[in-house]
Amino acid sequence: MRQLFATFAIVTLFAPALAIASPVWKESTKTQARIEELVANAADAEQTVGQLADLFNLAQPETVMPDVKRPQFANGTPGQLISTDLQLAMTQLSIHIGSNNQIRVLRAQADRHDALVVKDGNFTLRDLAKAAEAQGLDGLRMVGDVARLTRPLVVWLGAGLQFEPGDTLQMDAASGAFLLGFGQIEMIGAEVRASAVQADPESYRPFVLITGQGTLYAQETRFSGLGMVGADPFSGVVVAARGLFPPEFPPTLTDNTFEDLGVVGFIGVNDGLLDGNLIKAGRGGGISLNTVQNIRLSGNAVIGSNGGAGVKLSNGIGVLLAGNLVSGGARNGISVGGNSDGVYIRGNAILANAETGIATQRATCVLVADNSIARNGASGLRLNESGVSSVQGNALVMNKNSGVHVGAQRKGGRIEVSDNLLAGNRVGLTGIAIGDVVLDQNNLSAQMPRLFDGEFSQYLAAYLKQVQQHSGNSYRISGSNGAETGSYLTTCKKV
Repeated sequence: MRQLFATFAIVTLFAPALAIASPVWKESTKTQARIEELVANAADAEQTVGQLADLFNLAQPETVMPDVKRPQFANGTPGQLISTDLQLAMTQLSIHIGSNNQIRVLRAQADRHDALVVKDGNFTLRDLAKAAEAQGLDGLRMVGDVARLTRPLVVWLGAGLQFEPGDTLQMDAASGAFLLGFGQIEMIGAEVRASAVQADPESYRPFVLITGQGTLYAQETRFSGLGMVGADPFSGVVVAARGLFPPEFPPTLTDNTFEDLGVVGFIGVNDGLLDGNLIKAGRGGGISLNTVQNIRLSGNAVIGSNGGAGVKLSNGIGVLLAGNLVSGGARNGISVGGNSDGVYIRGNAILANAETGIATQRATCVLVADNSIARNGASGLRLNESGVSSVQGNALVMNKNSGVHVGAQRKGGRIEVSDNLLAGNRVGLTGIAIGDVVLDQNNLSAQMPRLFDGEFSQYLAAYLKQVQQHSGNSYRISGSNGAETGSYLTTCKKV
């Protein structure tokens, strides 16, 4: 009791000096009410991110329109459609990405083992259906304005398939239908959906998978009901670019809607773009990135993910997440792991996820800047086994555990926490096995009386004393895992 009273007295004495960061906490009651309103109605990424940035007086990162490269089809090249053994395509798939979960796909074919294959040339979806009917090949028929697929459809290397505005492809789950692309697939203003599927999570669901030298360009297209949770790479709409020869054009997904999917995934992709998409009620999560480089996620709204993180990144290099909304998920909002290096999380809104807002594990050169991280069910930001990281200019507000948690910090790692607003969290900063942590110009005025917990607690009095003196110098903690190391800007690429 005496220790608690002493801590409270110290915090109260130095309280006026704690409000020294650039983000400001406005009138508490009104701010909390506004946060609750934005959380309840969050749906549009750009609008929600902007409103929260205004509310917290956050710096607005410069918006740079992504460089969208649309592949060109060879107009006039006639296509060739054949029927062949499905095992040919599955063997080729194994060469590129292995054979995991293929048995589940093959079982869904029942007694049938053939597929429709666009062997070469280019088709529109409607012309492909006409060609199938003219050649007497079953499995793809136009029913009204809907192309119904009742067997696997494969687009071979060098071939192309275009979905034009208004086109709809419905893939029949009971027949084991799916779309597999080794070539070029373009979808603009179209729809791709599964037929009615069973509620059983183990049941088969159709999927879209692009691999090898294949590429996917999708714009303003709606995808629904696709993918089997936990059956990578057949888990929704996935581009898996592993192989010796990369595709000529990186995958580009802009302004699409994905609903009731396993995931939207990139595996082994370089230079891919996900911009302005709406991902709702993902059964296996929202966006999944594995072993990727130079990927940009911007302006996406990931809402209500059920089975995993809203955005999950593993083994990523040079990944930018900017201006995204990640809200209402059943797990972490953003999860970064697998020795990722060079991850830039800027200007996002991470709201009301059941677990941690942003969680990193064994990642280095991580920049978390200008984000609104509010009302998450655990910590706002959790840095575990981290290397060099910078946490700057964020609003970490009303999270049910700590604003920032540092755990099992790597020797030689360094975490810089500067110009952040921490307010209304259960505790401001907490940690275990912390090492080199630098605190500079953070606003903790609305975080009283629980500023520090865990291993941070022993540094509270010294920290408050330095803040009160307005010395202008940052406060540096060198815990048991500490070691001399360079700053973020001298060690990592500036963005």
